[in-house]
Amino acid sequence: MTAETAMITTDIKSMKPADVFETAFMDNLIKEIEDKAKAHVPDLTTDKGRKAIKSNAYAVKRSKTFLDGLGKDLVKPLKEQAKHVDAERKRMRDSLDVLNAELIEPLTTWEEEEENRKRAIGEKIELIIGLQFFEAESTPSADDIRDRLKTLNEVVIDESYQEMSDVAEVEKAEAIKILELKLEAQVKYEADQAELARLKAEAAERDRLDAERKAKEEEERKAKEAEEARIKAEAEAKAKAEQEEKDRLAREEQIRKDAEEKARKEAQEAAEKAAREAEAKAKAIEEKAEADRLQAIKDKEEAERRAKEAAQAERDKIAREKAAEAAAEKKRFEDEQHVKKIDSHVLEDIIKCTGNSVAAMNIAEQVLKALKAGEIRHTEIKY
Repeated sequence: MTAETAMITTDIKSMKPADVFETAFMDNLIKEIEDKAKAHVPDLTTDKGRKAIKSNAYAVKRSKTFLDGLGKDLVKPLKEQAKHVDAERKRMRDSLDVLNAELIEPLTTWEEEEENRKRAIGEKIELIIGLQFFEAESTPSADDIRDRLKTLNEVVIDESYQEMSDVAEVEKAEAIKILELKLEAQVKYEADQAELARLKAEAAERDRLDAERKAKEEEERKAKEAEEARIKAEAEAKAKAEQEEKDRLAREEQIRKDAEEKARKEAQEAAEKAAREAEAKAKAIEEKAEADRLQAIKDKEEAERRAKEAAQAERDKIAREKAAEAAAEKKRFEDEQHVKKIDSHVLEDIIKCTGNSVAAMNIAEQVLKALKAGEIRHTEIKY
């Protein structure tokens, strides 16, 4: 830290307290502190620049603290000037507080904008992650999944994602992978269902045609047998004609029943076989879809875990940096307070030895300055 940043004006300690709190002198002193403070050009783009803003603002605060303390010390021996000095102290504190707030405002604004920026990026990444999920109670079609994939592929990971662009790319890739797996399973399922329906329709049509063919053949056979029976009956004695006709009718009825029973059994067997095959295929498809779903859930949970760990690591890093800065700030302040306390004790002891007057105070300050500079032999101040 330079002399100017430690305390905005380097010759404050050499000023006479009685002169410092004159109105014109204080106006010039405040203006000098303000001009030097505002000469610093803030840079919010780097960590060093942001720390420099804090250092500049702290220098103003340090000058305020010193001048305020100087005024308090001056009030003790100069009771008749107490009211005027207090007014000047308040004016000085208010002016430097305003200056301090003005200097720190760019950093505060930058920090708020940075938090809003990171929140906006996080919301965009959450939208990407959400595209891979559908309502729990609904079963999306292949076209629904294709539409969602199209939307996801159209998401552009551009410069607006900034330092989170890699995370966004990973989440987008994971979401695309999961949707592609869902699409593959759904396309296969729909194709299997369509094939199963087609096979059932073809089997039903074959059974219908086969039944019609058998019925026609049976009808032709029965017609032939009837004709033969008729010719045979006419050749036989009229006595047997009646019986033969009864027998023929009985045989025809039995043949019809047998044919119907046979056709029914064959149709039933074909339907049962087709049902068993369809059930086996559906079960295999369902098991494959369930396995894919479980794997997709596992992959998503792993991605979410990695994202949370990365976010937590970043928060921990920021917390450590802030804690280190706060500790360093506290240590500097305590060191300065300790030095000020020792200097105050030395001044009080010297003033006691030289008399309690303005001239004695000036002499005491000069002696303290010489002691701290090592200009008085065989003496030393230990802090």
